Amino acid sequence: MYTHAHLRYAEALWRHGSVDEFFRALCLANPIGIRALTPSAKPRQANCYYTSSDAAFADRYEAYDHYIGAMRGCVPTEGGWRIYSSGPGVAVHLILCCFLGLRQEKSALVLDPAIPPRLNGLRVEVELFGFPFEVTIASSALVAVPSP
Repeated sequence: MYTHAHLRYAEALWRHGSVDEFFRALCLANPIGIRALTPSAKPRQANCYYTSSDAAFADRYEAYDHYIGAMRGCVPTEGGWRIYSSGPGVAVHLILCCFLGLRQEKSALVLDPAIPPRLNGLRVEVELFGFPFEVTIASSALVAVPSP
């Protein structure tokens, strides 16, 4: 998986209105809990953002010989070849502005979440307009109230 392209794919799913697929794509880019979605994934640092998830081959020749095993999930995958720099910003934007649907526009707050119904009750603490807010998803509706 080329992570930056994958996140843009997730964004396309969001724009298309495919909420469940969008959420799954976001989860696949997150190292926390990755083995639940991709059993062949080897543990990786949760504080790193890699450019890709790569099958654990020693070289291109081994990859060529055993590619079908990678496609079937029989070959472990690891963090990619380097740490990525701008991807975390893309990921944060997708989480805050697309998933949670919290967008600041001049002096207004737009609430337009794309959250699967199974996450009903999700509670998030976030700073908006310089003030702390608690955002709770209740019955497919988003409620944002200033925190005390």
